[in-house]
Amino acid sequence: KKYTKSIPYLENYLNRNSDGGEAWRMLGESYSQTGKPKSASKAFEKADRYSTGNDQLYERLEGSIAKYGREASEYTKEGKYQEAISVLEKGIMEHSKAASLHFNLGLNYIEVGNVKKASEEFRKTIDLEPAHAKAYQGLGLIHYEREEYRDAGAYYLATIEAGKQDEFVYYKLGSCFFKLKRFNKAVEAYQASIRLNSKEKRYHFALGAAHMALNEQHDAIAAMETALKLDPMYLDAQYNIAVAYLKMSEYSQSITEAEKILAKNSDYAKAYLVIGHAHKRMGNYILADRFQKKAERMDPSLKP
Repeated sequence: KKYTKSIPYLENYLNRNSDGGEAWRMLGESYSQTGKPKSASKAFEKADRYSTGNDQLYERLEGSIAKYGREASEYTKEGKYQEAISVLEKGIMEHSKAASLHFNLGLNYIEVGNVKKASEEFRKTIDLEPAHAKAYQGLGLIHYEREEYRDAGAYYLATIEAGKQDEFVYYKLGSCFFKLKRFNKAVEAYQASIRLNSKEKRYHFALGAAHMALNEQHDAIAAMETALKLDPMYLDAQYNIAVAYLKMSEYSQSITEAEKILAKNSDYAKAYLVIGHAHKRMGNYILADRFQKKAERMDPSLKP
């Protein structure tokens, strides 16, 4: 209990005297005792930095680490990833606990296709700096590309918990939930993306797809219509609107939406397929067969 009470006093003191090494140590201890390991880790790091006699040494170390980081960054910008890797590995030999060097090394390993080494470096980064959001995000990306959606989702959640409120992270988290058929959670994640950036059409499209999977067709249509407003040529969104009306047995409206697609692009084969399905359900079998065959001629993969 005493640790909980001490936290606000120490935080207030450090807001006014940020270089108090002993105060940072006490705050780290308080965080540790109240179950906040990430905050504790940051506080102890600052305690080491600001402890008497450590300031100049820390500045020299920071300068040396930054030198390696800058040199590697120049190579990375030029697409010379192997050279960047060599510089970073040299820097790590000198500064093995520099989280930033391990993280950048991981990024460059991704660029050369060495995913295993990239994963190792991202994990080392997290061991050294447990709240390193971008390292969690890197691991999320790796697992997503491997189609390991459960692990990818866990790392994207960790990215958010580490303090990174990023629209794309929420979008990828939503995609993980979608792949795992956890559609309600996907809706929540996509909505979070949209709160951060309402102008990105993909987020609205993805939200609409999740609503469709939940058979919430009216919500799906609303999301797809928003995507269409952002990009009137987003024909996949228009197609999903036609499908949603088809699922609600509103066949005439489904045909109308599909015809809107064909007015913009007469080669969009799936639009003919939707029209065919709508006519079939309305009992217009000759028309249905005509549109079905037209769709199949344009795209043989649409054959039953």
